[in-house]
Amino acid sequence: MPFTKNKAMALTAILVVVALYNLAVFLIPFERGNSFWVSYAATMISMVIATAVGLYAIGRGNIVRRFYGASLVVLVLIYFVLQLALGLLTMLLPMMPQYITILANASLLGCFIIALMGASIAKNVVEGADTKTKTKTLFIKSLQADIESLASRATDTNAKKALTVLAVAVKFSDPMSNPQLADAENDIRAKVLILTESLDDTVKVNALCDELQRMLEERNRKCKLMK
Repeated sequence: MPFTKNKAMALTAILVVVALYNLAVFLIPFERGNSFWVSYAATMISMVIATAVGLYAIGRGNIVRRFYGASLVVLVLIYFVLQLALGLLTMLLPMMPQYITILANASLLGCFIIALMGASIAKNVVEGADTKTKTKTLFIKSLQADIESLASRATDTNAKKALTVLAVAVKFSDPMSNPQLADAENDIRAKVLILTESLDDTVKVNALCDELQRMLEERNRKCKLMK
């Protein structure tokens, strides 16, 4: 993905935070024992993760991916803020046993990883459903485009009117296909092919448009029965 202006601004903001954090940590007279260095390392790791996830999430493609990217940004910000608070807390409590410090920081990182996996699974489910919907609506969308194209090509006024009426009927037909409708939809496709070849014959165009409307009505009735 290209390095956009938004990514550059996000990276700059993160670098400023890193600089301010290090300035504060090493100016404040913390007792720099093992717990301090564990917390410092965990917080710096969280900043690296925030940078990587943020740069990955910003500027995603379609609406599903943009929503997914926004959810990643929210998750990583929550993780970073919690890690920053935890790190400072353990630095302020140098008497805290080292194993508790390690366990607390590792648990927070583990929760963040699980949350990332959950967001990824949700994104895959939504994208899968979206792909299925697009596949199921392809027939009507394709048919509408074909009929509208024929209407624009027709030179006879009556033929153009009949095709326009048919295009409207297609537009308001049930958009969802079903495997059980394959034969009916194949018959409609075959009839549209004949219509395409008969575009100069106004009488035949009108007859075919009427027949196609009846075929569409029959298909729509079957669609309702399958729901």
